[in-house]
Amino acid sequence: MKPVKPILADYLFGNREETDYYISRSAALGLLNFDCTEYQKEIEAEIEKCYGKNVFPEFVPALVGKLEAPHAILDKLFELGNQFASTDCNAGIVLGFSLCGEQGRTYFRKILFDRNWEVDSTATGTIHFAYQGLKNLGITFKDLYLEIKMISGEENPEYALDVFFALLERKFDDVAPAPEESFADIYTTLFSWKNENEGSNIIDLAGSVSKTEKVYEIKKLTEMKMNEEVILRNYSES
Repeated sequence: MKPVKPILADYLFGNREETDYYISRSAALGLLNFDCTEYQKEIEAEIEKCYGKNVFPEFVPALVGKLEAPHAILDKLFELGNQFASTDCNAGIVLGFSLCGEQGRTYFRKILFDRNWEVDSTATGTIHFAYQGLKNLGITFKDLYLEIKMISGEENPEYALDVFFALLERKFDDVAPAPEESFADIYTTLFSWKNENEGSNIIDLAGSVSKTEKVYEIKKLTEMKMNEEVILRNYSES
């Protein structure tokens, strides 16, 4: 049986005239699981082929996370996503930012609530990879909510809430444990009252942009996941 890594690399770096979207996606995501020290030049060359294009092999930019010196590439990927790339072709850029640690964090946070990036899109799974990015960078929903509250003081938070709710829905579907932020933590962050007479929570914020029905749906789902956490914890301790 042939080793997997050279097969994946050959598909991505083999100068093919035509590429199948799903095979290219799988090859790029597959390489992320390997050390790619020997492919530094090839990765840079493939990423450079994406510059200035509207559509390109979507997940090639994610390989920026395997570069030993990604800084200069990150600037160019931000320009690519901000000025050229179709929003149906930016999931790999979003993921790539999140795989570059602190160097990528600034870019990831910058695009998350930017309408031009349409991070909440489900067309090619951008929202899925944005959620994965939160996990990669250790960004909590409390962090995001605090940012949205700051946004609401300066501009309409409607789009930021759309992204926030879409990310939360991905968390509802995530079966992997997340000890850094439980659903009880999220509930406290979002739905606690300022005092016994004043809410000043996400319900009020969502209501200000006509998203009351959506926020109560999120509240109900969060309560269900809290109960599920308690049941699982009690079961594991029994």
